[in-house]
Amino acid sequence: MSNSRGRTTISLIIPTKNRPADLLETVDSILKQTRHPDELIIVDQSATGCSSLEVRQALTSETRIQLIYIWDRKITGLPMARNVGFHSSTADLVCYLDDDITPAPDYLAQIERGFADFPGWAGLCGRFTDDQAPSEWRRLIREVFRRGLFRDNRAALATMERPVDVRLMCGGAACFRREVLREFRFDENLIGYALGEDFDFCVRAGRRFRFGGLPAVRWHHRRSAIGRPDPVEMRAMARASAAYLRRAHRGHLGDDVAYMWLMAGFALERVLRNAVRPFRRSWWMAEPGRQES
Repeated sequence: MSNSRGRTTISLIIPTKNRPADLLETVDSILKQTRHPDELIIVDQSATGCSSLEVRQALTSETRIQLIYIWDRKITGLPMARNVGFHSSTADLVCYLDDDITPAPDYLAQIERGFADFPGWAGLCGRFTDDQAPSEWRRLIREVFRRGLFRDNRAALATMERPVDVRLMCGGAACFRREVLREFRFDENLIGYALGEDFDFCVRAGRRFRFGGLPAVRWHHRRSAIGRPDPVEMRAMARASAAYLRRAHRGHLGDDVAYMWLMAGFALERVLRNAVRPFRRSWWMAEPGRQES
């Protein structure tokens, strides 16, 4: 994409899989942006490419956005989709957006302004809301047991009130200067749902680049249930992700200690969950009209 006039350009990449309604809702929110992306790149791993026609129809009247629609069932997961999207992009800023995220109308305008105001940042993530925020006790366990290598304070992005340097960003709504993605790739050894792929990328790229959180950049996670693992699968993925991060980034004995402490946290969470389950069941059955399924 030509940038001869010095204007900052933006590529917006949306990986998607078997979520046509979610994808169209996100595309609709992009059309409502006060600052449109120069390139909209959709990387579709769905069983069929039927969403392509609907997206093209939605963009019929918007000639300022160049649409690049990639449908490839051979893509093995989210990291590969992110890499494929980047290699098809040409803009100065490369933004990722999951297919179940609704950005605020000024999302891209604030991203462009944020990178201009903070030239030391190579990556940027905003303040978010979530349809299914974690419970207070789960948040407490995360704060207590995620230490060292596994420290994850991205939940604080939901309440930040001023620009801050951050170690990790939410991969589903992260934006980078192009040079970051030239130097670092998402790990394609992580396939499928690939829980923790954004954590891994930020740890690696964060050794070279600075990232920031900006409250003016706002987005909402609708958290689609389609293709999302159930809670039991998600917890198993979390344990597998922690083991992967330990193998990939272990630097000293302290990382082993942090890993064992995190495993203790997972075990405590399981104990607490099993302890409260009978009470939840009793409450549910006590409700008038409830019948055991």
